[in-house]
Amino acid sequence: MTKRKLLTEATGYADLPPEEVRRALVARFDDGYLKVDQAEGRVGVQGGWWYRGEYQLAPQGSGTRVTLRAYNVATRGRWAVPLANKLFAGFAQQTQARLDELLRALEHAA
Repeated sequence: MTKRKLLTEATGYADLPPEEVRRALVARFDDGYLKVDQAEGRVGVQGGWWYRGEYQLAPQGSGTRVTLRAYNVATRGRWAVPLANKLFAGFAQQTQARLDELLRALEHAA
């Protein structure tokens, strides 16, 4: 496994079963540029030189709790990633907002 460091975490809810959320995430990210891997309860997305996002899926009521963890997986210039993201004010809040937007889009597409 590549060395990685957690940068931020966001949690949201989709009113869809976990299997539907997993399929929708894979379909959304499987564009040939991003590397997508999936396991029961998780979808990982890796792209660019530093980013890996892992979506952990857990049943909650009639839907799915989705936790997104963004990791720094850079092998070179690893020190620059946290510096760049700290200088980019609001990284954690933007990650949460993007997750919320993504989950709304998945629900509307279903």
